[in-house]
Amino acid sequence: MPRGWRFWVLWACVVAVFIGFSFAGDNGFEMAKRIRKQREVIQQENTMLRQSNDRLRQEIKLIQQDPALLEWLAKERLGMIGENERVYVFP
Repeated sequence: MPRGWRFWVLWACVVAVFIGFSFAGDNGFEMAKRIRKQREVIQQENTMLRQSNDRLRQEIKLIQQDPALLEWLAKERLGMIGENERVYVFP
């Protein structure tokens, strides 16, 4: 065998061990795969939240532009009554 072959065998073993740890363990490719999956889930949630925010902005815009809608929502959701209205409660 040529001179220095032990060095190259040892070097190949070190590289093989490094590659082995890269594919396995908590800090290897499995962790990267989990992180990519988590990122996808977070991006989906982010998309849904952006859509919800857009709907809420549109609802706010409608309420600000329509006083009758504002009054109806106050009565319906908050149980408020108008200035000249009375509420009769029967047992």
